[in-house]
Amino acid sequence: MPAPARCPTCDQRIFNRRLALCEFCGALLPLSELLSPEELEADEDRVDAEARRARFERRLDRDERAEVRRRRRRGFGWGFPLGPFG
Repeated sequence: MPAPARCPTCDQRIFNRRLALCEFCGALLPLSELLSPEELEADEDRVDAEARRARFERRLDRDERAEVRRRRRRGFGWGFPLGPFG
């Protein structure tokens, strides 16, 4: 595995290759240490896909919980009707 990229000014590790400035000293980082436009686009696509998947999973969880509540109200959850108070 290659060594982590370091700021040429303060020698601190570069944690975010999307930023043009060093997060420690504020120096301008060389282009060779930053993500290329293609890498940036791929990273944005990955983040967007993860966000869509998370929204879908939350929606699915919400829909599943609503279906369980509907079934319980109809008596399907326990195998018998809940009666006049359920």
